[in-house]
Amino acid sequence: MSNLSSHFDSASAAVSASAPAPAAPAAAFVFDPETDIIAAPRDPALWLAYREQLARWREAKRRELAYDDTLYGLPEFAWGASSYACYFLMMYDELFFDTKTGRYTVDAVLEEGRREFGGYDSVVLWHSYPRIGVDPSNQFDFYRDMPGGLAGVREVVRAFHAGGLRVYINYNPWDRDTRREEKPDADMLAEFVRELEVDGIFLDTMARGDELREGLDATRPGVILEGENTPSLERLADHHASWAQWFDDSEVPGVLRNKWFERRHMQHQKQRWNSDHSAELHTAWMNGSGMVIWETSWARGCRITSGTARGCARCCRCNGATPRCFPAKAGRRSCRWRRRRCTPRAGPRAKPKGGRAARRGSGPW
Repeated sequence: MSNLSSHFDSASAAVSASAPAPAAPAAAFVFDPETDIIAAPRDPALWLAYREQLARWREAKRRELAYDDTLYGLPEFAWGASSYACYFLMMYDELFFDTKTGRYTVDAVLEEGRREFGGYDSVVLWHSYPRIGVDPSNQFDFYRDMPGGLAGVREVVRAFHAGGLRVYINYNPWDRDTRREEKPDADMLAEFVRELEVDGIFLDTMARGDELREGLDATRPGVILEGENTPSLERLADHHASWAQWFDDSEVPGVLRNKWFERRHMQHQKQRWNSDHSAELHTAWMNGSGMVIWETSWARGCRITSGTARGCARCCRCNGATPRCFPAKAGRRSCRWRRRRCTPRAGPRAKPKGGRAARRGSGPW
């Protein structure tokens, strides 16, 4: 009998050891407004309280900072709040210039944008890196050396304007060891803004460029500063846009902190090396925000998948069609939506012809 009891005890112990352990209780949700995306709770029962926390935080933070939104109320800056699809154009892209005719082909860029992404709202004219440094030419020389010189680039800007786009030039603050201009960079940028008739400055590697604001306002009204990095809440007052690069969202889409704080601030989502940008589209759609469309990164092809391209077109066009609704959307629709994968409904995008296939790359490259 004792042997049988011992055997039963051993068997019971084995069964107990193999039984799954009780599930650990879910971690309590913590509201954290110090992150780029304020994560949303998974539990639907917490969503109403989450929205209330968002509202209280924003109101208190605006009082604390004595936030002044005067620049957002000026009509010349209004375009920034609806610039959802921003195209990052490498100015040596074969699509942009026909070497046989010696002409810029802005129409081809616009047509591809309409066909693949439903159209662009703005474009960044990237000019220098990675070529800069092989000779004394500085970043301003790279614009001067484009075909047709500054007059030729100005005609490009006018052509994009005629197509309904706003245009950024690029500023590289790290350009320190090339030929120096006789004027400070801030003065040079204001001069180029006036000469080229552009609408914005993309601040490469920067989160802020407020020292440029006064000179730009005196040169041309409505010139927006957009940083690659995330500006502080204090600097949103004079920076109308910024990149939301490599932001990690929560499972239930959260709220872009800076866009929630200032609803008219445009944040462009970007994870540059990815071909599937579904996660960015989810964040952009839920926050009424935008996307950077960039398929040629330093001569490396980052071609966007057909599903993402269609999703981007739908997201940006829907946002653009209802501009007064979407700034107020953040923090609401996340309460009714769960993350889903963006699945293509049709075949892959057509491969570019000729050298563009190699230039743009394919597959994991």
